[in-house]
Amino acid sequence: MVDWEDAFIGMCTLLKEPAGALANASERPLSKHLADPDRQRRARVLADVLAQIAHAIDHVELTALE
Repeated sequence: MVDWEDAFIGMCTLLKEPAGALANASERPLSKHLADPDRQRRARVLADVLAQIAHAIDHVELTALE
């Protein structure tokens, strides 16, 4: 399961937040990987974290608010 910090970084990247800003704002390994100059490595890292987020969402139980 992906932790909230990596989920936040992944979603910010998906929403086109500049990778350099994320790398400078966080010491997380994920943010450093997303600043990698190699486009394929960045894509793999992002795909991995987004797959983890999608998997987590798929397993969330929705309940009615009363």
